[in-house]
Amino acid sequence: MARGRKALDAKTSLKMFLIGKPGSRKSGTAVDIAKLKREDGKPMRVLYIDMENGSIDGYHIDRLMNDGVDMDNIYILYTKDYNEIKEYSERFVKGGYYYEIEEKIDDDSGEVTYSEAYGEEDKLILDGEGKPFIADAIVLDGITVVAEDIKFSAIDLSEDRASIKADLAEKTAKEKRVAVATAGLEFKDYDKLKMHSARLVRDLINKTDRHVIITGRAKTEKKMTKIDGKMTLAETGRDIPEMWENIS
Repeated sequence: MARGRKALDAKTSLKMFLIGKPGSRKSGTAVDIAKLKREDGKPMRVLYIDMENGSIDGYHIDRLMNDGVDMDNIYILYTKDYNEIKEYSERFVKGGYYYEIEEKIDDDSGEVTYSEAYGEEDKLILDGEGKPFIADAIVLDGITVVAEDIKFSAIDLSEDRASIKADLAEKTAKEKRVAVATAGLEFKDYDKLKMHSARLVRDLINKTDRHVIITGRAKTEKKMTKIDGKMTLAETGRDIPEMWENIS
């Protein structure tokens, strides 16, 4: 269904993609959006999805508190699971609520699991005014980590696929080991990896007027170049995102 609005109702939103080498203050720059105000002059409420497990804990939180930012207006989620990040991003686009995440320990195995108390009104995350927390801005911090995890999962799947093919072809144990060890991603796997970035980023860019900041690591671009008559892989001097190929 198309969206519609009168011209004077159009809003300007920040959509930022920050890349840089470690220590280049990507996280600190991203969370500084909490210092801004909404159109009604009230504090910005920020959903901060931390994929690097503590990127703003400590120093940046203390810095924001010293600058007068109400910490109840920042809700931090720690996860690098693509499906969870996608679900929370979709909820952000829709202006949904968030609930406390509870820890559960299995009595027999001792395994620890976490689940959101979804729908339990007394477990609602509240903002600085004591109202249900509805994020005005989202920060996806450290998306390189998610891209790496998805790629590793794809490689594991490729190895399983090679193992099954070897079994069906009645290969010897040695031939099977070689097939699994040399298994690589196929063209269809690369297409799926590209689709992950498209699904996640496209909706945040196109389907909301709220503010979006995504951070990721940078790497130096390398291209095949002819040097002294020989094709050599040389650095271009340009930094590019270290993640999904087409995300930028």
